Amino acid sequence: MVNYQTLQNLLVSVMSVDVGLSEEREEAVLMTSLQKPEYRSRLKEELEEAFTDSNLSWVNLLDNERYCVFSADSEDEARNFIIERIWDKIILLDSK
Repeated sequence: MVNYQTLQNLLVSVMSVDVGLSEEREEAVLMTSLQKPEYRSRLKEELEEAFTDSNLSWVNLLDNERYCVFSADSEDEARNFIIERIWDKIILLDSK
């Protein structure tokens, strides 16, 4: 499996339930991070690669031994979580 370091760091340090941020605070931290073009570009590249990675388990990416962001019931649900919570925001900021 490819190491999606930027994405995994975001998940463990901001979005993990263990961090304890409210949904509003998590959103604010995420948007602040995504305002930085270099960071946003790096995260976008990792996500583009992840979307085509047939070996990636989206469920495991979100819920594993190191952290838990969201317990998805299926790969599609987990992938859609990433799209809605991260990818769509990147695309929105890139379109401005």
